[in-house]
Amino acid sequence: MVIKPQKPYYNIDPVSKQIVSDAIYDGYRDETDSLCSRFGLREFTDLATGLPGDGLFWWDKLNKPVAVSGGKAFTFDKYGVVSELTGPALNQGTPTVFAAGQKIDNSAILFCCNGKNLNYSTGHEFTQVGSPAPQNSTHVIYQGLRFLGNEKDTARFYFSDIDPETGEFDPTYWAATENPLTGDTRGDNILGLYQAWEDAAVWGSDGRELWQETGGEPPIEMRRGSFCDAGLIAPYSVKRADNTFFALCTVDEKPAVVRLVGNDPQVISLDIERVLDNFSTLANAIGDVISIGGQSFYILTNEGQTWAYNIKKQEWYRWSWWNKHYAEREAFLGRHFIFAKAWGKHLCQSRVDGKIYEVVSDATSDNGNLIATEWVTGWADGGTTEEKVLAWLRIHLKRAQGNTAGSEPVMVFKYRNNGKQEWSNERQISLGKQGQYEFYKTLHSLGQFRSRQFSLRMTDAANLVFAGIEMEFS
Repeated sequence: MVIKPQKPYYNIDPVSKQIVSDAIYDGYRDETDSLCSRFGLREFTDLATGLPGDGLFWWDKLNKPVAVSGGKAFTFDKYGVVSELTGPALNQGTPTVFAAGQKIDNSAILFCCNGKNLNYSTGHEFTQVGSPAPQNSTHVIYQGLRFLGNEKDTARFYFSDIDPETGEFDPTYWAATENPLTGDTRGDNILGLYQAWEDAAVWGSDGRELWQETGGEPPIEMRRGSFCDAGLIAPYSVKRADNTFFALCTVDEKPAVVRLVGNDPQVISLDIERVLDNFSTLANAIGDVISIGGQSFYILTNEGQTWAYNIKKQEWYRWSWWNKHYAEREAFLGRHFIFAKAWGKHLCQSRVDGKIYEVVSDATSDNGNLIATEWVTGWADGGTTEEKVLAWLRIHLKRAQGNTAGSEPVMVFKYRNNGKQEWSNERQISLGKQGQYEFYKTLHSLGQFRSRQFSLRMTDAANLVFAGIEMEFS
C-alpha cells in the first residue's frame, strides 16, 4: 500500500480520512503531489521599534519601501539603512493602508491611514490632510488623479478633486460640494475601499459595490449591476491575486473565505469551516498574498493561527512559527508581504517586533527558528478492518542541504492506532549528511493494528520533500 500526501481536509473527523491527509503544516503540495517545505525568512533590516509591523508598501514611482511600526513611518534602502519619515502619529496595532498616485505635474504622492487622519507624503515626511477630508479613515485608494477615503463607522466616503482656485486636480483638496458620497445599496457601513482595477470597490458589512468615473457631477457613481452579495467581515483580509479578490465575508449567513468570480462570491473555505467557526472573532483577521518559487498563496492570520490557501491547488495548509520551548505552533511570523521590484526581493514584516524579513524560497528557517514541516496522514487500514501486522514501512523523501557542514538533519516519526488519541513514542530518523539528498528509509517492528495514522515532522533546518509512504502488511 502506498500513501502520498493528498489534499488535507480539516472539516471532518480524522476517523473518516483514509486516503486523504489529516493535516499539512508549514509546507505545500506541489504539482506532483509531493509535500514540500514552505519558504523561510531571513532578517533584512530592523526598524528598532520593538513593536509589531503595521504596514509595508512598495512605492513603485520612487522605487522605495514605506513601513509602519509603533505608530511611526520609515523607509529603508537596499542595504537595510533605515530612515524615519516624520509626521503625525499613526495608530499602533492597526494595519496601515497605502495608496500611491501622482499629482497633475506627474510627481509622486502617497497617502496612508489606519483609523485616524489621512496623511500624505511626496517622498519625505508625512503631512496630515485637514477637514473637510475625513478625519478617521481606515482605507484610502487612488482612482484616476483622485484619492478616495472612507469615514470610519459610516456609509460615507470622500474624494479629492479639482481645486477651483487653480483649476487643477489637487490631492489635498477635499472640499468638493458633492462630498461625501454614500454607499447605499444596502444602507450598511463601509468597512473598506479597495482598488478594483479601473473601478473603486466599496465594501460594506452587507455587500460590495463598484464605483466608476463618470466625468459628471458627482464625478464617480456606482456602476449598475455591480453589487456583490457577500458582506465583509474582516476589512484587512481583502487582497488582490490571480486577477480577482480574496476576502473573509459572510455568505448565506455564515463566515466564509471567498474568491470573487465577477460579482459572484465563490466560497473556498469549505475545508476549514470548522476552523472559522471556532474563532471567537473574525473581524481582525489579516490577509496576505505571496507568490514565490512558482507558487502563490493567500494567507489568513487570526487569533494565533495562520492558514495558507494554495491558489493553484485550491487547498489549505496551516503555517506557523514553531515555539521550541513549548513544542507548539503559534501564528506565522511574517505579515504584510511586498515585492520590492527594483531590488528583486520579497519582503515582509514581523508580527512581534520591528524587523523586516526577506522571504527566501530555499531558506531552511525563519531567521534561525525551525520550520517544522509536518505531514499527518489519514487513517490507513489497507482496505480491511481486520487486525494486521505492519511488516515494514518505507519512507520516500528528499532533503536539501542543511545549515551546518557535515550535519545530519533529523525527522521524527510517530503513529497511533484504531482512532486512539495517544501517539506512540517518537522515533528519530537521520536524513543523512550533506550531499545525500534522495532518501529511502525502511522501518520494521511497527506492531499490530486495524487502522493507523502516521505523523512525520522535520526537526532540523533543512528543506524537505515528502514523496510518500509504502507499507507491506502481513
